[in-house]
Amino acid sequence: VVLGMTAPRAAGQLVALLRVEGRTIGLLADELCGLSTVACEALAPMQSLAGGLLFGASFTRVEDGTVASLIDAPALLRLPGVPALCTVAGNGVVAARANAQAGDLVALMLVRCGPIRLAIEVAQIQAMLPRVQIHSAPIVSDVCRGVIEHDGRRIPAIDPLVLTGMGCSPDDA
Repeated sequence: VVLGMTAPRAAGQLVALLRVEGRTIGLLADELCGLSTVACEALAPMQSLAGGLLFGASFTRVEDGTVASLIDAPALLRLPGVPALCTVAGNGVVAARANAQAGDLVALMLVRCGPIRLAIEVAQIQAMLPRVQIHSAPIVSDVCRGVIEHDGRRIPAIDPLVLTGMGCSPDDA
């Protein structure tokens, strides 16, 4: 990868800007699949005995019966080597659902990354950016495909499939 050159990306790919705990990343996705409102009790919590799980829950979409995994954005940002823009104002952390009552709903944005459907809590999304250019930068790695320009800032563009060990998003042919 050469500095100043545009990094390869798939046609139609978009970036979800996530702001969590005062840090912002751009999460690459191949397609926006829609919005879904899910009852908190319909979210099946996920955990790993070893820790480090990057999905907080999964759920079955009532619209079409497909299963989606809910990204744990704070867990993604805690991983070593994940670059993020530090932001002073705002905090996208969703309030803990420990006090959720039956019937409480959570709004989710559904995206497709390669063959995998993922969900992101809407409260963590600062913006959805279609047709952005990903630029090369010194922080480029398998996880970080480059940076995007938004609102005068350079924000790392993260490949969620590489980050979660499920493959990688396709490049332009």
